[in-house]
Amino acid sequence: MRHKKILLFLILALLIALSGCTDILTLQKENRELKAWVEALQAETENLYQLFEDISLEVVPANVMIYTYCYKTAFGIIYDEVGGQGSGVIISSDSENYYVLTNNHVISSKPGYPRVEHEIYDYKMNKTRGYVVFSDPNYDLAVVRFRKSIELAILPLANKNPVKGDRVVAIGQPEGQLNVITFGKVINYILPNCSDCNPSESSVNFPCILHDSFTNHGNSGGMLINHQKEIVGINTFGSTDTSYGLAVPIEKIQAFLAEHDFLFNNERID
Repeated sequence: MRHKKILLFLILALLIALSGCTDILTLQKENRELKAWVEALQAETENLYQLFEDISLEVVPANVMIYTYCYKTAFGIIYDEVGGQGSGVIISSDSENYYVLTNNHVISSKPGYPRVEHEIYDYKMNKTRGYVVFSDPNYDLAVVRFRKSIELAILPLANKNPVKGDRVVAIGQPEGQLNVITFGKVINYILPNCSDCNPSESSVNFPCILHDSFTNHGNSGGMLINHQKEIVGINTFGSTDTSYGLAVPIEKIQAFLAEHDFLFNNERID
């Protein structure tokens, strides 16, 4: 009987020890998983910091702010004025001018205001006059030129549309703030529902990029880029219920430029 008790005690002790070992092994596994997660988070944070620095140095110098002023005049005297502000991105240049891609609704004249002028501010807030080269409300896109005065960046266009889940970066002037950079990802593609849009300014009838990079009034016409610092869209619409933005995708941008025979370094887009 005594030996049975000793045997039971040893079995019980062994079970307790094994249970403790299992707990230790579980804790060790969880600790390894946590360490791997922290290391991955640190690496991701470092990558984002590096990307932010690269964008600040290489991409922001292609960012511009656009002011559009619409006037009523009588006998050469201005007696009424309305204005608006948007963003744009430099996509090409020649010996004398930079060429900016933006939204048509950013540069459009307002009904009843026949005279229109455009001011372009580069990323350092140097001001110059802008001139519309061509525009199209069916894409809600426009190209504006301004005269070269300092060296600015020119951004390349991506070859294809981003897909759901791709990471993107919005850069522009929300509420007039300068060179605002926000990070996000592609949520989906949806058809814009702009019931209050003037068809002469914006008449988009194709799916646009829905993304969660924060945008606001003033981001219109601003760039949406991928992490390779290529333009994948032009921010065009905002959501009234969320901070999500809608951007005209790059394949529609390429179609718009091709339709107007736009040249990049004397080469046409096919």
